[in-house]
Amino acid sequence: MKKRVVLAFILLIPLLIPGIIYPAPGATISKDLSIKLEQINENDYQSCILIPKVYSDIDLLKYKLFNSKPTRKIRHNLFISFLKQNAESSQYNLLQYLQDKKRDGSVTSLKSFWITNAISLRATKEEIRRISRRPDVEIIYPDYPIFLVDPVSDPPLSLQDSGDKSLDAIGIREVWKMGYTGKGRLVCSFDTGVEGTHPALSDSWRGNNGGNLGCSWFDPFYSSTPTDLKGHGTHTMGVMVGKTEEDTIGVAFNAQWICAGVVDRGKDFSSTISDILSAFEWAVDPDGNPETLDDVPDVINNSWGIPLLV
Repeated sequence: MKKRVVLAFILLIPLLIPGIIYPAPGATISKDLSIKLEQINENDYQSCILIPKVYSDIDLLKYKLFNSKPTRKIRHNLFISFLKQNAESSQYNLLQYLQDKKRDGSVTSLKSFWITNAISLRATKEEIRRISRRPDVEIIYPDYPIFLVDPVSDPPLSLQDSGDKSLDAIGIREVWKMGYTGKGRLVCSFDTGVEGTHPALSDSWRGNNGGNLGCSWFDPFYSSTPTDLKGHGTHTMGVMVGKTEEDTIGVAFNAQWICAGVVDRGKDFSSTISDILSAFEWAVDPDGNPETLDDVPDVINNSWGIPLLV
């Protein structure tokens, strides 16, 4: 049952995003995108997410995943291969058209996704309306902005604060006594980043434990090593895996971590759903080889949301 839920979630990401104003039956432009388009001129640009129509044999994948009982390694490979093939086949003609329009200038940016079958683009109002009339387009949404969910009011991770009350509240000490400390596990967060040099976190970063740097840190804004300008991501990672010689702070203190710094980076960075989709594609296959698993996190903490009013 858990595998079915995960599969359905990834394939239906666009339908599960809170705050979206859904289209009327038969419409290919969402109501909230229509509102945005009404506020701009014909030649003004708007960023959006396009969902192609899909004609895929999902039942065949379900059979391979759930009835033949493959190993996790085979299941991971089948799943990613299916998503990539599904996106490639359904997006082919659309991408050919959009590449031509990019050369013409009515489209200025373009990116294909396979983690959910989607294309992000920035196009003129006139071009978006033309695209919406294509028979291979299911719906077009705005490229929704994202925001940091519920920032903590406490200062970033403190070496002097063991968090005894919190640890006692979740009964984690009893779990540690049973031998569950996170050893051999890999966690990931989609947050403001992580201060990679923090003494409670540096030693457990996968990049400092033989991991490829590109598989250990994802940043659409191109910093080469983990960084955190806000502090929230460092705090949440500390809750998960923080550890010092003097004290144990994190719940899974023997686990290693990787991170995607895709939320509220400060300065003038503006994160959107496109950044989240890019992060998911990275996180489910950091090394780009679906046959390997040691680079894939066991869990991802998400500290982001979509404003109700966009």
